[in-house]
Amino acid sequence: MLNYKILFLIGFIFFSLAIFIFLFTDLDQKLNIACLSDFNSSFIYWNKLISKSGAFAIVLPLSLLFIVWVWFYRSHHEAVWLLTVLITARLIFLLMKICIFRVRPAFPHSHIHTVTASFPSGHAVNGLIFVLIILYCLHYYNFVYWIVLIIWVLLVGWSRIALGAHWFSDIIAGWGCAMMWFAFMVELRGNVYVQKLLNYIL
Repeated sequence: MLNYKILFLIGFIFFSLAIFIFLFTDLDQKLNIACLSDFNSSFIYWNKLISKSGAFAIVLPLSLLFIVWVWFYRSHHEAVWLLTVLITARLIFLLMKICIFRVRPAFPHSHIHTVTASFPSGHAVNGLIFVLIILYCLHYYNFVYWIVLIIWVLLVGWSRIALGAHWFSDIIAGWGCAMMWFAFMVELRGNVYVQKLLNYIL
């Protein structure tokens, strides 16, 4: 069983490390230059495909399908809670982007160009929240599920750096945010008043 207090601590370490790299080092610049795919690289197509798989437009409907399954086959309370996690994570992530408004990488040979803020990475938040939702509901924790889903999360993060869409610290900040928020919401769900509210609504 996953310990969500430890998950929160890991998320806090990730986010703190991202802030440190962002503010006090040039590691972002060095890592992005080292990892950015060459224009002639055969990996560009695959990086773009993996990157798209972590986009909110893909993760949202997949998450909603899973939540609908939970509603009909598991628990109405759990489904409402998972939907709340999904929506609030997205809102907080967007608020952070607006408040921090970090400029994205601007390398001459970047493969993705966007004007939205960079910190934290939405793909990193989206992907990890989606994975945590699935793993939370699959109580038997098959080791293969863990490996496949974690590899996918890592590949999505890598693809964003390789395409020049994000700084390295954006990615680990996104993972940190997702872990902290999910762990917080798990603790909140266990609150007696939240349970009473869910019972009243449903």
